[in-house]
Amino acid sequence: SVPPIPGLGEAGDVVLTNREVLELKEQPKSLVVIGGGVIGMEFASFYNSLGSRVTVIEMLPEILGNNDYEISALSRDIFTRKGIEFHLNAKVVRVDGNKVVFEKAGETRTVEGDKILLSVGRRAVTRGFGLENLNVELDRGG
Repeated sequence: SVPPIPGLGEAGDVVLTNREVLELKEQPKSLVVIGGGVIGMEFASFYNSLGSRVTVIEMLPEILGNNDYEISALSRDIFTRKGIEFHLNAKVVRVDGNKVVFEKAGETRTVEGDKILLSVGRRAVTRGFGLENLNVELDRGG
């Protein structure tokens, strides 16, 4: 499900999903990734390794939110040394064309990218497997 971020619909082909980002004909010089989960970080790392300038905006205090905090922090440190920029505890307010406007620590900030990868709102598909019959405990993400 796509989160209700103002301006997403008007941004056209600047904003991409994880499927659309695979269909790019040209490598973007810069990529803004909204969401620092597994999928977002996979593409952030991929495009960074190709030479794109990558910025990740994550609303949680750490990337890879479902992982152990220490592993997530260590992963972020490695990604940072490779040149990926992070804005954690940041809430995206709107998208203006190729700019992402977000709030962090009470300040409104803007980051610009040739392309914007929307990598939030994913949930695991868990229905229909009989997990409820096995007493498997699920959280809100699946």
